[in-house]
Amino acid sequence: MDVFKVKRTYRKKLAFYGGVNIQRALPFGTPGEVRGIARKMIREIGRGGRYILSPAHAIPGDVPLENILALLEPIVFQYLE
Repeated sequence: MDVFKVKRTYRKKLAFYGGVNIQRALPFGTPGEVRGIARKMIREIGRGGRYILSPAHAIPGDVPLENILALLEPIVFQYLE
C-alpha cells in the first residue's frame, strides 16, 4: 500500500505505525538514505500527528548499526534543538 495515499485518505481516522522498509532501505541503504527516509516519513506521514516512526517489522540482524542509528537520529535531534 502507498502509505502517503492512505494518510491523505484516512488522516483523521487512523493512526500510523511503521512504514520504514526493512527489505531494502534499512539493510542496504546508506545511513544518509535511511536518515532521509526517516525525515520524509516524519514530515509527510507525521504531519498532524498520529504517526509512530518505526520499521515495518522487527529489524533484521543484517541491518548495520549505523543505519539503525540513522533511523533514530531525526527523532532524537528534534528534541535537542
